[in-house]
Amino acid sequence: MVEEQIVQINFKDHTEIQVEDLLELRKISLDWTNNRPYCTYVESGAFNTYKRELRDEMSKPENSEGRIAVAVFNSNLAVKLIVDFFWKITGSDNPTRLFSTREEALDWLRKERDAHNQDSTNNSKIA
Repeated sequence: MVEEQIVQINFKDHTEIQVEDLLELRKISLDWTNNRPYCTYVESGAFNTYKRELRDEMSKPENSEGRIAVAVFNSNLAVKLIVDFFWKITGSDNPTRLFSTREEALDWLRKERDAHNQDSTNNSKIA
């Protein structure tokens, strides 16, 4: 974890990301955060690949449950274009953005996390 409610995932260069990998990462993220809502910070490696099954699995609502937002850091323009295309096809229940610096990504996740926590606090006071 980077900090409270922000989980960091690093993918090595030239990695083919499998459905099983993402499902395991989700379990680990929930474990690290004690099943609290969390943000995901991803540092993607160069030339990571994935298959259609991964895209289909990621688009299922149950695989984003509990996740507040996703920030991906990668300074490679080609990767940015692929990731943007991927997100447009799959859609997401969570805000998802791509950043060219780590600090911009983490600052954005902190704002998303804090806004989510504030909304949760306000909703519990109303109920």
